[in-house]
Amino acid sequence: MWQFMPQGGYGLERNGYFDERFDPEKSTIAYAKYMKILYNQFGDWYLAMAAYDWGPGRVQHAVAKTGYADYWELYRRNVLPGETKNYVPGIIAAAIMAKNPKLYGLTDLVPDAPVLSDEVTTTYAIDMRLVADLTESTAPEIVALNPALLRLSTPSDIPYVLHIPPGTHDIFLERLKNIPLEDRDSWRFHVMKEGETLDQIATALHVRASEIASYNNVTAAQPVQPGDELVIPIAASRSLAPGQRYKLRRSDTLVTVADRFGVTVEQLRKWNHLSSSRVAPGRSLYVVEPIRLAPKTHAKRGRHTHAGSSAHSRSHNTASRKGSSHSHRSSPPSRTTKKKKTS
Repeated sequence: MWQFMPQGGYGLERNGYFDERFDPEKSTIAYAKYMKILYNQFGDWYLAMAAYDWGPGRVQHAVAKTGYADYWELYRRNVLPGETKNYVPGIIAAAIMAKNPKLYGLTDLVPDAPVLSDEVTTTYAIDMRLVADLTESTAPEIVALNPALLRLSTPSDIPYVLHIPPGTHDIFLERLKNIPLEDRDSWRFHVMKEGETLDQIATALHVRASEIASYNNVTAAQPVQPGDELVIPIAASRSLAPGQRYKLRRSDTLVTVADRFGVTVEQLRKWNHLSSSRVAPGRSLYVVEPIRLAPKTHAKRGRHTHAGSSAHSRSHNTASRKGSSHSHRSSPPSRTTKKKKTS
């Protein structure tokens, strides 16, 4: 939201799983700290704002070139680029309008409600769909609460502060106890509703009803009842062949496709030569790095030479998904109800 460049040193972490530039709270704090650094460097808020937009090195060079450590003098001397000349006055104008909304006809604006959430710190990979199951919300709701996540999963090897719907902290942790640590990136959870059957749940989640029944101790004598909480064992995705493609469905986005196949959005864009994140349903995308044939060499003096094929190396660190399915547990849990002139 603060348009931080990827390579900048703002104290925000970026990796294959999350990018803290997209976290509103962390990026705002980083912006405030960075602006304080720029102010301490230039001793003037207008120059600090110009440095944020144009870069501190360029502003320092303009000051040294003109001998004026004053934004408006640099403005008059036309040593600032057009974007920066507009940037600082724009921020000043926005601040004035925000302080005097009635004067500028901004009386009909309705502020967005504050985004409330509970927090849990994960040290394991957990799929956002499982988080939605455990909190009885939806995956889009969980994704909206965690805009820094680049995948539908938390990282498995570093702590991550996950935001979940307000009021769900305790029930999330209680239900999570029933999901084996190593299966939280693939298994699901379901609370039975009136009129539902195991077959319907199994079909929706692409598993066998018998596996659900076996894991949750469901028998003819102890059938499922509305309100029962079921753990749904789902095998983790298997490894895919090089060059494998996937046909996009209506509900697919690059984020969901990247997560489904254990790759990053940046890799999907590179492999499929995409210039944006917009993709149309029905399009076929590479979901595994394709093997590119090296260009053929020209034949000389009647001799044929053939180019071999090579695979491009991956450019991003990504965590590989488990490729094996998990066996039935011997002791499954029981189901339960319920921000001048220089010299």
